[in-house]
Amino acid sequence: MKTKDEVKDFYDQYTVNQVKNEKNLRHYTITSYLKKMGLKKSHNVLEIGCGIGALSELIFKQIPQGSFVGVDISPKSIAIANERFKAYNNVEFIVSDMTDFSHDKKFDYIVLPDVLEHIPEDEHKNIIETIGKISTDKTVVFINIPSPEHNDYLEKHEPDKLQVIDLQLSMGRMISHFENNGFKLDIFEKYSIFRKEKDYIKMVFSRKKDVDFSEIRPLWKRIPEKFIKRISL
Repeated sequence: MKTKDEVKDFYDQYTVNQVKNEKNLRHYTITSYLKKMGLKKSHNVLEIGCGIGALSELIFKQIPQGSFVGVDISPKSIAIANERFKAYNNVEFIVSDMTDFSHDKKFDYIVLPDVLEHIPEDEHKNIIETIGKISTDKTVVFINIPSPEHNDYLEKHEPDKLQVIDLQLSMGRMISHFENNGFKLDIFEKYSIFRKEKDYIKMVFSRKKDVDFSEIRPLWKRIPEKFIKRISL
C-alpha cells in the first residue's frame, strides 16, 4: 500500500497532466448533471479531490451567489487552484485528505468526482463520517466513479492510464457507510462518457427523512397507459 507521502508526490507531479489537458468531457458531463439535479446560484458546494480546479471552475460559474470550497491531498494542486481563483472571495482551496477536515460552513452539495477509487477503502468510513458532519438535512452528495468493469479493462489492457491508487470499489460497502451516517441512496446509474460501453457510475445520496405514504394514488394513475387504452377499446 502506498503511503500518503507517495500519494501526495504522485499528484503533485500529476499537475503537469492536469494543466496540459485542463477540462474534458467528464467535467462538463458532471456539471450538466449537477444542474439537472437542482444546483442553485446561492448554494454552497464542496468538491473533494478538486485537483487544480478544472471542474471547480465549471461548478463555481453556476453558484455566483453561493460559495465554493475545494479540497485535495496535493499541495501543488491547491497552490495552482488558489492562484487561478485569487480574484474571488467566495472560493477557497484547502490541502486535506479529509481525515481531519472541518469547516464553519455546511454544504448544500458535496461532490466527489472520480476520487474515492484513489483513496484506500479503509479510509472511506472516516471520510463519509466527516461528510455527515458538514451536511445539512438537505445536503446532496454526488459521486462519480469508473465502473469496476472499466477499471478491470484498464488493468489488463491500458495500465499506463491508471493512477497511483486505482481501486475497484465495493458498492455495497460504500452504500453501507453512507446509510450508517444518515444518508440514503437515491440514484445509482451506469453510463457512458468516453467509451461505447458504460465506463462510469454516478451515485446520488441525500439525507434520510420520514416520508408520508398515507395519500393514496388514484387507481387510473396506477394502471399503465397501454392497459388503459386496451380496456377502453
